[in-house]
Amino acid sequence: MRGRAPRRGAEVGAWLVLWGVVGWCVLGASSAAAEGTHFISEAGVGVGMPLGYTASYDPGVAVGATLGFGGKFKGNPTRFFLIGQFNTTGFEARTVYNDKERLITRQMTDVSGGLRVLWPINRNLRVFADVALGIIQVDSEARSPGLSDRLTIRDVDSDLGLFTAAGVQYRFAYHFSVGAKADFGFLVEDDDLDVVSAATEDGAGGQGVGRLNMTLVGTLHF
Repeated sequence: MRGRAPRRGAEVGAWLVLWGVVGWCVLGASSAAAEGTHFISEAGVGVGMPLGYTASYDPGVAVGATLGFGGKFKGNPTRFFLIGQFNTTGFEARTVYNDKERLITRQMTDVSGGLRVLWPINRNLRVFADVALGIIQVDSEARSPGLSDRLTIRDVDSDLGLFTAAGVQYRFAYHFSVGAKADFGFLVEDDDLDVVSAATEDGAGGQGVGRLNMTLVGTLHF
């Protein structure tokens, strides 16, 4: 990770605010003696796409997992869950730079913690929204097919990430549900141009760099 000492205070402050809010919501909800399950274990698989890069990337496989604990207030159907998440997705692009073909591959892996709010529509159908903070690690590589592997350029960078998601869930049984989720992850104030972008004119490193994962999910409720 590249050093960013002036940002550490802001990152710590953001974490404290987020965890204060989710802690108040979830602990308050779970102490209300509501009916129903209180834990979720969720897995998803789908398609991941990069955001903020100038090269034309092919979508890649995205996988993720979510663990959560929460409940609801008496007389209010809205559920609140404190969640922890893991996601990873990869993509690649082919470009031409300095009259040579470049193959760029990137893998984005993130871990985060935050809050899920879930609203029942009817007996089986629910919609939900997530907000979280965490770390995004970007593993990047650029090489020219046909040239020596010694000319391969690699970069690994980790930064604070902001995550938002929205989804729909159909609970077909008391302990199981299936659904779909759109999950956005953005690097926070990542103004540095990584060496792979610099060597391929990929143009990453400004506002809005991140990824979008579209996944089908299965959830265990207990």
